[in-house]
Amino acid sequence: MRLIQLLLFPLFGLLAAGALHAQSSTTATILRPYITSISPQSLLTGVDSTVLTIKGKRFQRGAEVFFNARKLTKTRLEGDSVLVVVIPGELTTNPDVAVLMVENPDESKVGARISILSLPSPKIDWYLPRFCPSTTNILTIGGMNFSSGAAVRADNALLPIVALNSTIITVVVPDVIVGKFYWSQLTVTNPDGQQALQRLFPLPEGDNPASISKIDPPMIVLGSTKTLVITGINFENALCGLNLKVMLEQITLTTIRVERNLIIVRLPDSIQAGTYQLRVILFDGRTASQTIILNAGITGIQTEKKNTTLYPNPATTALTLETTLDRAATLTLTLRNVMGASVLEERHTAASGRFATTLDVSVLASGVYVLEVSDGVGRWAQKFVKY
Repeated sequence: MRLIQLLLFPLFGLLAAGALHAQSSTTATILRPYITSISPQSLLTGVDSTVLTIKGKRFQRGAEVFFNARKLTKTRLEGDSVLVVVIPGELTTNPDVAVLMVENPDESKVGARISILSLPSPKIDWYLPRFCPSTTNILTIGGMNFSSGAAVRADNALLPIVALNSTIITVVVPDVIVGKFYWSQLTVTNPDGQQALQRLFPLPEGDNPASISKIDPPMIVLGSTKTLVITGINFENALCGLNLKVMLEQITLTTIRVERNLIIVRLPDSIQAGTYQLRVILFDGRTASQTIILNAGITGIQTEKKNTTLYPNPATTALTLETTLDRAATLTLTLRNVMGASVLEERHTAASGRFATTLDVSVLASGVYVLEVSDGVGRWAQKFVKY
């Protein structure tokens, strides 16, 4: 019996040593990989794809990467510490927290969580050209947060994209919509559905989107006045070639310059003296207008004088002139029609300072007139309307 015990003890020792060796070998082969960093640290919705770099240790050749339990097909192992994978855009369409899993061929694995965030909303800051895209049919849109795959529309018309990055989109404006492009709503829609809106040349409320506030010179003398400066509002609505017309009755004037609140036009040499309706015709047919006088009989005259008023204007029976004189003078008041002919004349002896007088205009025919004032040194004139 004693002999048997002596023989069994070494055998048990050998078996125990073998078991310990096997356990040690098994432990060495199933050491789990681990992750130290993921770049980028989060994913964005609405992008085509994202290249993700996973850094860690113990990644084995043939390691597979799963994204929310879906195996990724585009992976690359660099040594045993870097995995580069491509996350398809279809897996990041909605904001969420995703589970990323790296599994080695020996079934050892490690997981991590990564956030899927919404893209910032796109924004339109500017577009060029500001006017007349019909001249090139190319529109450039500037802003931020434009995504690859974004769509651009003018109202419901899809505009072909020539170039696109996160801050600039270049599109083609088809000929078929150029004519109505100026009141279109421009929309940039990212793949995640977020939109940026911009109204192109919005029309003001009401029936008259533009108005004329002033025409310079106010006294238009044939032969000396070559151009007219029209000041007003909302001329920007129609700044494209033939889409904007300035007409003197039935005569189309040549446009020299157009801005949002200013238009400069050239008068034709053949124009005759008379009263005319000047009209600014916008692209949609609406009109801003004002009556002007082209006078052949008044030359070398100051058309405005400080501290001078003429009222009421329009007048029906009486017209009052108020002015301030720097010195005593004999004033000659001449009322002229649009042809420059004198229809009324008065003389007044006036002291320096404030001067006022009233003219009887009740017998005059309805129309536009000019009151010319001379103090023996200079002359000035203002127009009025007789009802």
